[in-house]
Amino acid sequence: GDSALLNASYYVGPKEYVRLDGLGEHQDLVMQFGFFGVFSKVLLVILHAIHSVVPNYGLTIILITVLVKLLLWPLTAASTRSARKMSQLQAPIQVLKERYKDNPQKIQQETMKLFKEYKVNPAMGCLPIVVQIPIFIGLFWMLKSASELRFAHFLWIQDLSMPDTVAMLWGFPFNPLPLVMGVSMFVQMRLAPTATTDAFQKKMFQMMPFIFLVISYNFPSGLVLYWTVQNLLTILQQWISNRKPLPPLKLADTAPAGKKSGNKKKNKK
Repeated sequence: GDSALLNASYYVGPKEYVRLDGLGEHQDLVMQFGFFGVFSKVLLVILHAIHSVVPNYGLTIILITVLVKLLLWPLTAASTRSARKMSQLQAPIQVLKERYKDNPQKIQQETMKLFKEYKVNPAMGCLPIVVQIPIFIGLFWMLKSASELRFAHFLWIQDLSMPDTVAMLWGFPFNPLPLVMGVSMFVQMRLAPTATTDAFQKKMFQMMPFIFLVISYNFPSGLVLYWTVQNLLTILQQWISNRKPLPPLKLADTAPAGKKSGNKKKNKK
């Protein structure tokens, strides 16, 4: 019968991107970084660079978080300022809703006029979060796939690539770091300016720390560490921002209609 010769190469070793990438033939795809792989690769390069100077991976993740925060600081500052202005405008917007309650189009037009006059962009509040999503997902897959963080210690954490379980309570893992993250997010939400008067939206806003606590409870502790430090730095930035007073708004044209008519009657007398 016919015979065939098949050549195959095998790699047996740690799942490290630098090693796999050096083998060529797309062996680095084994890392499975996903759609945001470019962010995972960049973060991994930064991780190696910092770790060559700082020998602890926990401290390395903290320094990466500080670096990301510094890069996004101007954007977050602009977003916070816009949100504070939005909070200032909630009362006059409510007046407009009452004045033109039978004309939704007019409410929209007058609201947009206010936004334009006071240079408020409602989308600015979401922009820092949107920008961070690829970074966060890239970090998630980097921590999940790279072998560098396996069994890497930091404080009570025994393995930064796994949840920081310190005990089993009635068969349920007790992970302290997500709880710290949840508390830090709660404080961050308390400091953040309220940009809406809608009761449902406020309720959802208040529930966010609990929702993210549940979501992140079994995440790799390295990722939760990044998230926690990010929250703490955001708290610092919001505290600094809140200490800077905004100029008072001149909103005479949005006074309630009843008060305006009352003033006119007094002037006639």
